[in-house]
Amino acid sequence: MIAALGLLLPPAVRAQSVVWGAVAGTVVSVGGQPVPRALVTLSTGSNGTSQEATTDLSGRFRFALLAPGTYQLRVEALGYRPTVGRGLALAGGESSSVTVRLSVAAPPVVVVDTVELAAGGSARWRPGGAHFSQADLAAIPDRFEDLASALSLESTSDRSQGALGLPGSMTVVVADGIPSYRAPHPLALSELLGDALFPRAVLAAATAYGGAPDVEWASAGGYAALATRTGGEPGGLELDGAWAGGPLWSSGVLDFDAPGLTSFRGGARTAIGIGPGSSLFLGTEAFQEEAPLAARIDSTLASSLSGLDPDLVTSLTSPSIERVARYSALARGDVQTGESTRFFVRGAIAYTRRDFDGPGPVGLARDVALPEESVDFSLAGGLISEYQPGTDVELRAGVSRSSRTFDPAAMGMPPVSLAGSGADLGVVAAGAGSSSRTDFFLMPSVHRVLAVGQLKAGVTLRATMHSLASQVPSQLIFSDGPALVADRGFARSLSTPEVSFKTQEIGAFARYDLEATPGVRISVGGRFDWERIPRSEVDQNQAWFQASGIPNDSFPAALKQAGLVGSLTWDPARDGTTVLTTVMSLQHGDLDPRTLGQLLSQDVGATSTRYAGTGLTWPGGAIPGTATTQPTLTLLGTDTRAPRSVHTSVGASQRVAPGWSVRVEGMFRRTDFLTRRRNLNIAPTAQALDPDGRDVFGTLQQDGSLVTATGTDARRFSAFQEVWALDPDGWSEYRGVTVGLDHAGATWTLFASYTLSETTDNWIGASRASPEAQLPPLLPSSAGEWSEGTSDFDVRHRAAAATSLTYGPATFSASYRFRSGLPFTPGYRMGVDANGDGAFGNDVAFVDAAVVDPLLAAWPCLSDQGGGFAARNSCRGPSEHAVDVRVAVSLGRLGGRNASLVLDGLNLVEGKDGVVDHALLLVDPTGTLATSPGSVTIPLIVNPDFGRVLYPSTRGRQLRIGFRIG
Repeated sequence: MIAALGLLLPPAVRAQSVVWGAVAGTVVSVGGQPVPRALVTLSTGSNGTSQEATTDLSGRFRFALLAPGTYQLRVEALGYRPTVGRGLALAGGESSSVTVRLSVAAPPVVVVDTVELAAGGSARWRPGGAHFSQADLAAIPDRFEDLASALSLESTSDRSQGALGLPGSMTVVVADGIPSYRAPHPLALSELLGDALFPRAVLAAATAYGGAPDVEWASAGGYAALATRTGGEPGGLELDGAWAGGPLWSSGVLDFDAPGLTSFRGGARTAIGIGPGSSLFLGTEAFQEEAPLAARIDSTLASSLSGLDPDLVTSLTSPSIERVARYSALARGDVQTGESTRFFVRGAIAYTRRDFDGPGPVGLARDVALPEESVDFSLAGGLISEYQPGTDVELRAGVSRSSRTFDPAAMGMPPVSLAGSGADLGVVAAGAGSSSRTDFFLMPSVHRVLAVGQLKAGVTLRATMHSLASQVPSQLIFSDGPALVADRGFARSLSTPEVSFKTQEIGAFARYDLEATPGVRISVGGRFDWERIPRSEVDQNQAWFQASGIPNDSFPAALKQAGLVGSLTWDPARDGTTVLTTVMSLQHGDLDPRTLGQLLSQDVGATSTRYAGTGLTWPGGAIPGTATTQPTLTLLGTDTRAPRSVHTSVGASQRVAPGWSVRVEGMFRRTDFLTRRRNLNIAPTAQALDPDGRDVFGTLQQDGSLVTATGTDARRFSAFQEVWALDPDGWSEYRGVTVGLDHAGATWTLFASYTLSETTDNWIGASRASPEAQLPPLLPSSAGEWSEGTSDFDVRHRAAAATSLTYGPATFSASYRFRSGLPFTPGYRMGVDANGDGAFGNDVAFVDAAVVDPLLAAWPCLSDQGGGFAARNSCRGPSEHAVDVRVAVSLGRLGGRNASLVLDGLNLVEGKDGVVDHALLLVDPTGTLATSPGSVTIPLIVNPDFGRVLYPSTRGRQLRIGFRIG
């Protein structure tokens, strides 16, 4: 009688880490006696590699340092019939327990017992995120968002890898157990090109974790755990390529056809066997995509610019072409040197470039799309060895380098905007700059199997070198076209030197996992981190200290934080049919290097210029030499801290029928110590009030649709311009519920997910790359605690669905993504400083019910705000839909390998998102600024185009044809 192969596989976040998994077990005879010296082979169906182990005298074996994937287990012993178990699905962080029973068989053995292993509940869902296998990744059409695009198919994720209501920059990418940090934009928090080093073609799995459920990887936001491919069929070769061009491009939203645009992608991957259980994987990929972008202005506005260079005006009225190119390569070797020792070495490099033909994009608040060039590389390795029975020693190490350059000046379009129409004619001022970082990692740890449960403990060591430069060119603001032609308007500029500095971090952690009772698994852990920041490299600003008595170099030289994590998983039937999970954690992050970069570059030597009047030239961008230039300063306080998050999630999954499962999960996250910016150099008392009770700090001056303040009367210390204090008093809270449905069948798969969430914070302007997105000072008490409310990153509704159907030689795949509109605050146009504090991005509009009455039918968000200042982020832009489809048709065999033709339709339902006109009120250019002692009145009119998309951000539709071999 053939014995059964038993498997315990509850999908819990538990043993080991969320990056690596493990398979352990015992080989026994039908009578239950241990079988020593049995040969156990574990091979990966998805990656093609294998490794071997021999059972000890108790019949036990163990495989560790396993990437997520689908495995096959084969057990052989002299005198027994071999047994093969297939379909062993392992996610990151899982430690599977296997019991193999061998039937006695007299030689010669001619029959092999084969058992299909049930995967339990949905293999796609894991607590804290979604797990995507290699096949899933290949089935989803990609654009230049790449990995983030794939992860956003789980509705708890977004396309910038945001961590549940936090910016994408707070998501750490952990590849093969080693973190990979990308050099940040000097100011912007959300970026689309954040994962160029690891294109999907070289990935075996990717999992997005929003709540940092593992104590080994402390993160105040979240992280994406990646496993790079470890092979394929030994000696096999995979080739794929795709091309789009000619009349295949179109954009209904832009009313634009571009027959000249071309795009391509191609890749090659191969695996080479280098011995038993060892292999070498090589992969390379090239990618280029061209896409249309909306024209900066229409013909009506162009007529007001007569007098400028005609070629320049023509360029502004024509769509731009965005070009993104990426070239990358990866090599990975996996070697088994003995029965209990295995190591890997992985190297990756990527070059990415984004440029534009034409004036380029508007500075989008959440999607930084600037001319960019970057080079990234990573060299990493890991070793795990059995020191003694039940004790494994693991060592991971790596070095990575990321270098990025943002150069809007390369397009010859310095920043300029028109206050009257809201048009942006140049690129965003805060976009210029460069950054780089080099990281060295060393992470030793010990795994110990105890009498009850298992223990993992270790340390993490990191040394980082940073370099940041934020060269902000002169930004010009004009009332309208004629004022621009007449060189009359407002200008500002900031000059800061490039800075280089170092940070170090040492962390220690321990985690204990056990199965308290059958089907109940518990995990608890803690960690402590010490982070050194470069206080000694800050020069004291003597002029500021003498004027204010506040030192600019008084802040901690090191940050110390503790973290905790715990999880409980209950699998009542112990077969994965029903699984209940809860995870709780207290995690922290690092101090943002952008904060340190601003601190070091603006201690001494940084200057700020503000000017209003005539003599401003564009596109030359010159400011008259008579403009006043004064020092600007940034400082930290003695309470400086790194962000810290408390995260809780409760989830349940249920297999409702063969191949079908559902799940529901509720999440809560609270993050504290987020950095907020405030200007210490604002005058302590206001000079006047406007009719709505708003404090006005400086003398206002009007020029058409412009209202600015350039005098010294708004400053506390007239010898300085802005003095920024970066305070860790920001907080953010996320609450969300996600429901999902998953079906996996032989010919049809389906995945759907919906998330309802709410994110609130007091993190003013967090989504905008602008130093002036700060808390408005001294709003009337009737406005309440205005800073607290809907977050810039709040997206109430998110949905994602993907399906794949195979019929004969053809496979049809489709994906759909939806999110509700992004929030914005009714305010004023760039160029209107309603309170005279010197900042344009922080003035909120007063909602006069009589004035805004024509807008109420179209904008219900205004209906309950009459008679007060608009609530923060109380209105929303248009919702976003995305549909991608793929048809793959098998063409038979070519050169001994499968060949297929692939047709992709990308962005078939174009979104209508873009830069929204958030100005509720406009300055009446025909009116006159009225001033009297203690009061000031700005002539205002309602904006009939309030909420209109000024600049669509769609990249157009694309039809792509591809060919694949292997």
